[in-house]
Amino acid sequence: MRTVSRPPAFRTLTTFARGYLHQDFVDEYGGACGAARAFARDAGPKGTDKLRGDIERLIALSADWPIARLRAFLVETLGAQWHLGSRRELSALARALDTDARRGQM
Repeated sequence: MRTVSRPPAFRTLTTFARGYLHQDFVDEYGGACGAARAFARDAGPKGTDKLRGDIERLIALSADWPIARLRAFLVETLGAQWHLGSRRELSALARALDTDARRGQM
C-alpha cells in the first residue's frame, strides 16, 4: 500500500500517534481515547488544542477516503499502532479531548 505523505499540519498528531498510540497503548491507556486523555494531561491546553485541530483537519481531509486509506495513513505515515475500525473512532478522539478540557484536568 502506498504511503501518503504527511502534511506539516499534522505535526502534533504525529507526535501523539508515535508517543501514545504505540504497540502497548491498549494495555497502558485502555484504548485510543484513554491515550488522548493522557496526552491532554501531559501536553496541557495548548498542546491539546493543537492535537484537536490536527484531528479535525484529518477528519475533513479524509472524508472521501476509504477506511483502508485512512487506516494506512495513521499507521504507515503517522506511525500509530492503532488500526481503527471506523471513522467514528477518530471523531471520538476529539471528543475525548473536549471531555477532559471541560473537566479541567489539563
